[in-house]
Amino acid sequence: MVDSQPAKKEFVPAKKDEEETIELLQLKSKQRASPFLHKQRTWEDEDHMAIPKDILKGIVEELGFLSPSIIQGVAIPMITKQDENKEFINLIAQSKNGSGKTGAFTIGTVLRVDPKVPKTQVLVVCHIRELSQQIAEVYEKITKFTDISVCNYTATGKVNDAHIVITTLGSFKNAMMGRKQALDLSHLRCLVIDEVDFFFSGSQDNSRTLFDLNNKYLSKLPKF
Repeated sequence: MVDSQPAKKEFVPAKKDEEETIELLQLKSKQRASPFLHKQRTWEDEDHMAIPKDILKGIVEELGFLSPSIIQGVAIPMITKQDENKEFINLIAQSKNGSGKTGAFTIGTVLRVDPKVPKTQVLVVCHIRELSQQIAEVYEKITKFTDISVCNYTATGKVNDAHIVITTLGSFKNAMMGRKQALDLSHLRCLVIDEVDFFFSGSQDNSRTLFDLNNKYLSKLPKF
């Protein structure tokens, strides 16, 4: 998830009458509004959300989100629903600070977890330790009334078959490329890279590391 300059950028559907992807367009003039993006959703909208009651309780009571923000109303259904080929899509989402991006990917990925499978199913990679702690706390609030487990691997160095693992890239690299792999990603369903603009800014080491991890491990994982 990354931040934008709202006066110059906007989300619009990539194709007319299709809601599968969002394309970020550079605008030379004033910002334009998209009817799709400004359509208000509710958590009870089963056609788009279908949120179980135990997860919804965490969203409303612990996070205090009484209704989804615009980015949440758009991104969550895209994370949770399959296309015509029964496959999940890749999503790049961008919006302003405070718009609910973290809530969008945390809620969306929680909905992809099967709590009956005691394996890591969601992996979130951050660029700094402080961010991994913040994201872990959001996940813990969402899953408070569920059987879904959360682990901040950057802080603990242990997974214990947690359903959701949050880590920095450095910790992820050490876990996968050490003598003994500390992360079992055989049941991974979602990979999230948060704040991509900071993640890949400056040195190219981060992009090279992620490229190597993808080629050696992530690209060979089964699809769920």
